[in-house]
Amino acid sequence: MITIEEALKTIDQFINPLKSKKIDIIDSIGFYLFEDIIAKENAPFFSNSGMDGYCIDYKSYKSGLREYSQSLEIQAGSMTQVSLGSNTIARIFTGAALPLGADTIIKQEDVKLVDGKIILPEKIKQYDFVREEGSDFKSGEVLLHKGEKLNSAKISLLASQGIYQIEVFKKATLAYVVSGNELKFEGDSLEFGQIRSCNGEIFETEFKDVSKSITNLGVVRDDKKSVKEKLLQAQNYDLFLISGGASVGEYDFTKEVLLELGYKIHFQKVAIRPGKPVVFATKGDTIVFGVPGNPVSTFVASKIFLKYALVAFCGSRLKNHFFKVKLGNTIKKSSLFEFYYRGNLIEESNQTVVYTDINQSSGALGALAQADCLVRVPIGVEKVESGDLIEVMMISE
Repeated sequence: MITIEEALKTIDQFINPLKSKKIDIIDSIGFYLFEDIIAKENAPFFSNSGMDGYCIDYKSYKSGLREYSQSLEIQAGSMTQVSLGSNTIARIFTGAALPLGADTIIKQEDVKLVDGKIILPEKIKQYDFVREEGSDFKSGEVLLHKGEKLNSAKISLLASQGIYQIEVFKKATLAYVVSGNELKFEGDSLEFGQIRSCNGEIFETEFKDVSKSITNLGVVRDDKKSVKEKLLQAQNYDLFLISGGASVGEYDFTKEVLLELGYKIHFQKVAIRPGKPVVFATKGDTIVFGVPGNPVSTFVASKIFLKYALVAFCGSRLKNHFFKVKLGNTIKKSSLFEFYYRGNLIEESNQTVVYTDINQSSGALGALAQADCLVRVPIGVEKVESGDLIEVMMISE
């Protein structure tokens, strides 16, 4: 049995990023950059106003001048560089270029107009509301780094630099099967001893944003021949996933068939609960994962291992974001495993507290749907007291 950290390092060793493709930025959300993006221009491109108001040379104000005569009016989009007359004031609008000789802007609501004169307030600050050229970033700086995931803000940044096509990593193709004689599917009636399959829905939703395609190859029943027939299709995809059959039961054939087909199993037990029986195997460039069939175990394994692997194909490393809150109830656990409890965040006395006092069974989907976070308790810890700080990760992004 290995730790989660060891498992992730092993995945890193055997998953190589895919090749790149060029796409329009409008289609790039959720993709990962194949190369650094360098700023082509200063931003702002020229010093400009951040407010509708008036601009002055602060030295005139500092000398005691408070009444000004307007010499200019500068609108946004004006392409003529103008100069501010000595001891004068210019009307300026948001986004308009700052005239030469001006360094401070006063909001229009802070001035008074008296007999054609513009009266300034007694307290203003030099450089107020001026967006200096290059104050956001300068030409030649790295704007975005290779491996960054693109979102709407980053895509907008690219457009602001006149960059409309970029190189991104291709996303992986994924195929999965679910295993078990007991499984029933849409349209089937449920009889005693049977359960409805739901793990495929976890894969389809959790991996949609990090996969090129997700192919459901159906169900594999609990016999060796059926498992083998499905695993022979693994080479057609970047990542092949089998749900169930990864444990040590008499009818769990995944590991046996993998070895017969020439795969190398790099790990098959990870010190995590739920989700301990996770199998990771490779044969050349073919990647196969086996995850436990219990849906909560599948969900946790998807969050921690499978999504990590899919992001690795995209030339990046998934970093789940944890933050600390107070624990509302005492937790006791085995020190041999890193546990991921389902939890709920509640505001109490102006602070956030997390409770794990819901059903923690690996088959309890109702409790998983009720939870809003996963609570991490590391290896080596047997007890966490109510009131202690503990790490949590939101279930939904």
